[in-house]
Parts: sequence; structure tokens; C-alpha cells
Amino acid sequence: VTDTVCEVTGSVCCVHLCELPTVGERGLHKPLSVEACLSEFTHTETLGGAGVFRCEGCEGGSDTASKRYLITHLPLNLVIYLKRFQNNSRNNDFSRMQKNNTPVRFSDELDMGPYCLDTPEMQPLSTVYSLYGVVEHIGSIYGGHYIAYIRLSNEWFYCSDATVSRVDQHKVMSCQAYMLFYTRTVS
Repeated sequence: VTDTVCEVTGSVCCVHLCELPTVGERGLHKPLSVEACLSEFTHTETLGGAGVFRCEGCEGGSDTASKRYLITHLPLNLVIYLKRFQNNSRNNDFSRMQKNNTPVRFSDELDMGPYCLDTPEMQPLSTVYSLYGVVEHIGSIYGGHYIAYIRLSNEWFYCSDATVSRVDQHKVMSCQAYMLFYTRTVS
């Protein structure tokens, strides 16, 4: 969720919904992390210039405002999808699709507090999440295979079709994640 705030009056002018930035999008510094993507998603952007913004609530109409995306509600289970497949064509030519292999670091614990709007409803809830699953895509846009890593009782398991085996946590944390599954910890 984002809102557009007038720099003169401080009033909220608009509210928008949006998705996380694409992996490697908008000049994010490499190596990327989930936290860096979330920080980029929630950074304050200044709007200004002729025709970009006009506050109808100001005398004379301010043309400077700021916009910021913040999360207003956290779920019990949080799924983070890293957009790995991109269409680099302007006319939806699917033959120009590419897989984005940019490494993205993620951690066993994720604090969503810095990316949330501070509201009375949010304050009693924990904003810390614990990783319990990862999906990885191996291959290209034209073919590949999905595998999953699942944590049960503090042990990680590799799951691929009919194969299930224990795996070291380091292997999980170094995979090229496509989807991350977190559950909220108890406060």
C-alpha cells in the first residue's frame, strides 16, 4: 500500500497498491537481498515538476509531494515471490522472455517491521517471521524443474518429485530462491 502526501499540508491525497520491484530492477545494488528489495519497495519517492502532481487541498496548489509504499496488514504466513521471469518485449512477444538469475540473499528470520505502517492494529503483533520453505526453479524459461526445501522440527528436507532427503541448512540458504515461505513468530 502506498499513499501520496502533500508536502505543504501533510494530507494524504491518494492511496495505491503495487508489487515488489523485480529482481535486479531500478538499479538495486548487487548482491541483492530480500531486505534490499523490501527497502527499495518502501523507500520514499519525491514527486514534483509540472504536471506530475497537483494537490487540490492547498492554496495555490502544491506541485511537490512524496509517495511511499508501506504494508498495512501482515498475514500469519508470508509468501514472497521473486519475479524470476521477465518479458523484455514491448509487444508481449513471449519468445523474448528471459529468466533472471540474479542472486538474492534471504535469511532464516525476516523482520517486516521496517516495511509496515505503524498502526494500533499492528502494534500487538509480531513482525518477525521464520523461514519454513523455499521453492527453487532449476533451468531456463523454456524448460526446467521445481524443487522445494521444507523445514520440519528444525531439520531441512530437499523434495524433488518422489525424492525426499535431509539437507544442510547452508544448501537451502544458498539456493536460487523463486518463492520463500515464512510464518510469523509468537511475540
